[in-house]
Amino acid sequence: MSEWLVLALAMAAACAVVLVIVILNQRRIGEDDDPSETPDVIEYMTMMIGMVYAIVLGLAIAGVWEAKGAAGDTVRAEAAALHEVSERIHVYPAAERERIRASVTAYVR
Repeated sequence: MSEWLVLALAMAAACAVVLVIVILNQRRIGEDDDPSETPDVIEYMTMMIGMVYAIVLGLAIAGVWEAKGAAGDTVRAEAAALHEVSERIHVYPAAERERIRASVTAYVR
């Protein structure tokens, strides 16, 4: 599964969880509830939790992006090395060339 698809599914799941919590909370609150009686601290707590979640999510995304970039660099270096072996194979005797070519082909597959 693609990393972007997993990330999109995770974000959609997080949004769905928040939406379900809000809907359940609205159904639980009665008609006689007065929102002016709630302390202002709840707004700041919600904001801080949201900020911490955003920071953690951003760091997780940055870590995945960096790991993907490092893996891509490793693949490029390995492909370049295999290409170099394939290009310089002509200096060996025919039997050795075929053995090396078969080994490179087997490794690539």
